Amino acid sequence: MADSRIELIVMVSSFGGLDASATVLAHLQPRQIPAIILLTHLSDDSGTTYAEVLAHKTGHAITIARDKSPIRPGHVYLAPGGYHLLIEDDKTFALSEDGKVHNVRPSADVLFESLAHIYRDKVIAVVLTGANDDGAAGLASIYNLGGRCIIQSPETAVARSMPLAAIKQCENCLVVSLDQIAEKIQDSLTH
Repeated sequence: MADSRIELIVMVSSFGGLDASATVLAHLQPRQIPAIILLTHLSDDSGTTYAEVLAHKTGHAITIARDKSPIRPGHVYLAPGGYHLLIEDDKTFALSEDGKVHNVRPSADVLFESLAHIYRDKVIAVVLTGANDDGAAGLASIYNLGGRCIIQSPETAVARSMPLAAIKQCENCLVVSLDQIAEKIQDSLTH
């Protein structure tokens, strides 16, 4: 039987994402987690400040993902503003300045699509609050390849568009309130 141990958690967001990401991260223990990647729609120069605020709110060290750097368990990475973040076959990061997707760069769909075939059933993908439909198609790809998918309930989101689009694209994904997401992640890590 194949090892289905989770190796990666990816949380994507847009408008309202700082507080939503902080709420989830604050309840996850750094030594008990696989690698975590956070992607939000940042302007080109706001990544360092965002990472510092998030680190202060959660107690986690947040590292900005760098091109060709390996993904390590127990680390929390932030997608840098102005670049698409992709995962290579050797589980390292790649940065791209390709055109915007859904009018944003970084794009959740680009990240999700790049990791779906690599991580398959070893990933938990989470769509949080956001004001566009980025992430919905990529989430469906992850789900279809055996990944575990969680969507923040639109009623608990600052901006409902990302969760609503994800629900429409991926009807069988788990939809829970923001304050239940960390618990559902922990459950997936132990089962």
